[in-house]
Amino acid sequence: RLRDDDAISEIMTACDDPLVSKQMAYMLARQGVRPEIDGLAEELDRVMDGAHLPEHFHELARDLDVLEPKTPDDIYKTHLEKRPA
Repeated sequence: RLRDDDAISEIMTACDDPLVSKQMAYMLARQGVRPEIDGLAEELDRVMDGAHLPEHFHELARDLDVLEPKTPDDIYKTHLEKRPA
């Protein structure tokens, strides 16, 4: 069953739910399995090829506000420490 391209193709083409198909494509991409499936949506092809990863990592970096390098003072917030007078 593992790496059975015929079974994978059959399951992917039989699935009617686009969200489930996309999730299966992500799982196949993670495992490095890329079966040749005729009539598969272009978006699922991109997911299984891994072409989507840079876009997702860039979006994550934007969400975490880490696109630009930070100084140690920005990270450790040394200006908030109480220093003896």
